[in-house]
Amino acid sequence: MTLRASAALFAAILSIGPSVAQAQMQDPGAAQIMMEASEFNYGVLDFGASGSRMVKFRNTGKRPLVITSIQSSCGCLTAEIPKAPLAPGATGEIRFKYDTKRPGVFRKTMTIASNAGTEPSVVFTVKGEIRPDPNPPASGSMPPK
Repeated sequence: MTLRASAALFAAILSIGPSVAQAQMQDPGAAQIMMEASEFNYGVLDFGASGSRMVKFRNTGKRPLVITSIQSSCGCLTAEIPKAPLAPGATGEIRFKYDTKRPGVFRKTMTIASNAGTEPSVVFTVKGEIRPDPNPPASGSMPPK
């Protein structure tokens, strides 16, 4: 094989590389995540009320779906990562909790990362309002130990 033919073959192989990677990312047989909703609105909650809620999701793909991480935009919003892979066609849930001891209007997000083929990261928004503390500590007083 001549040097020119080798160079042409090498260039052809390099040009195929990105196409193969794109095809793997859009594997029609991969796991897929479909959230029941893209956001949750708490409405108006009392200070200190339960902030525990959940959102359902479904694996619409052909392979098991694995949630690899959930990152929230604030420490005031926490979530539990489902431990077991979700079978194709099955429905799962993500439990989350907002700290309701932070009065005021809020809008936070959770980024849910998974092994889904076409959309491995999904952003879920949580919003609402927490009423002020009805029993705020007296000025100058020390909180109880």
